[in-house]
Amino acid sequence: MFSVIQNRRIWLAALVALSAPAGACGLPAGTLALQTNQFQDEPRWRGQTSGKTTSRARLEVECLVRLGDRSGIDMDLYGDYDTVSDDAWVDPYDLHLYKELDNATLAVGYQQKPMGYLEAENPNGLYNPKSYREGPFDERPQGRLALGAIYRQPSLRLHVDVMPQKQHEEWAEPEGRFRRGGFVVTDEHYADDTDVSAQIRLDYFASDWEITAMAWRGLSPQATITPNTQQPGTVTENYELIHQAGISALYLVNNWSLKADAYYRSSSQRDVVSLAPGLAWNFFSVLDTRIDVEMFLEGYFLDSKNDTGKEAPPPTSFDEDVYFGTQINFNGNRNSRLRLGMIHDVAKGSTSTQLEIKQALLPQLEYEAGLEWFAPNEQDSGQLGFENDSHAYLNFIWYY
Repeated sequence: MFSVIQNRRIWLAALVALSAPAGACGLPAGTLALQTNQFQDEPRWRGQTSGKTTSRARLEVECLVRLGDRSGIDMDLYGDYDTVSDDAWVDPYDLHLYKELDNATLAVGYQQKPMGYLEAENPNGLYNPKSYREGPFDERPQGRLALGAIYRQPSLRLHVDVMPQKQHEEWAEPEGRFRRGGFVVTDEHYADDTDVSAQIRLDYFASDWEITAMAWRGLSPQATITPNTQQPGTVTENYELIHQAGISALYLVNNWSLKADAYYRSSSQRDVVSLAPGLAWNFFSVLDTRIDVEMFLEGYFLDSKNDTGKEAPPPTSFDEDVYFGTQINFNGNRNSRLRLGMIHDVAKGSTSTQLEIKQALLPQLEYEAGLEWFAPNEQDSGQLGFENDSHAYLNFIWYY
């Protein structure tokens, strides 16, 4: 079914691009990125791209087609090509028709929104559990086919979204999709009554506060992954029908940012309670220079029980983890940045680390060079699949 959805995405993207009036969006903007990865070991799983060196080319195109003073088509298309597996795909981050009203926006089509997650608008840019964590996860959510409305007031935003069919995050794909392939999914199971998912989310902003409340009913955005015993090296994805509610709070005081996310999730398999407190603190103009330093610390705690009150497998491997790190902005002419972060599983002992430097070479050209290192514990089945995926990477990005 999802291959059909993916084909629909490609054809819909092509149809909109071809039918858009010539020059309607002026000069499109976007990025072209070329990345090379050098892995420490050969791939672990069957179906991953072979060899220790892989490369990828990515093209992103953003375009706004005006259909009137207060309506149009918002396009943000993303194409990716893996040179090793000779595999290519197209995803729309945004590909939707919108209509602006006095205090609201209506939209239908693919929309890049935090469907089922506790991500607020976060205008102050503080890290949050999904968008800032690097390493095993894509830092940007995929577009979801949805009908949505946003109501705005100076201090709040109310979001209502309905997804008319089964959709989920497609991170576990065949070759090329996930660094060099990732897990190979041989079977997918979906709960009944998940053809339609819906959420309502309220974002409230004050001078020093940001508060988000969210309720979700429908297909879980994340799969519970289990090994396929019939085909070693492959996994089965299970998507639950969930009812979820949560709240997120952010408080800014002087150079400190304090935050906490909490949610409750109920399904036929388990009840989950999760908490993610964290803090970040900033040092500006260190030693009377232009250098700014941000340091952050966050914990993830999750409790999962079945209907008898006994421990149940959690829907994520991040159930008792600590994330900490720093980001240094040099604020020079080359817009240099250094980032170092580490996720440590307190219970199982697994660790993943990322070191990255980013610097401009030309006004429209910059590079990223980094290292991702995975050190999973043998008892940590969720992270064991990454044990051969430690790698260095070099990425050139052209902005146009």
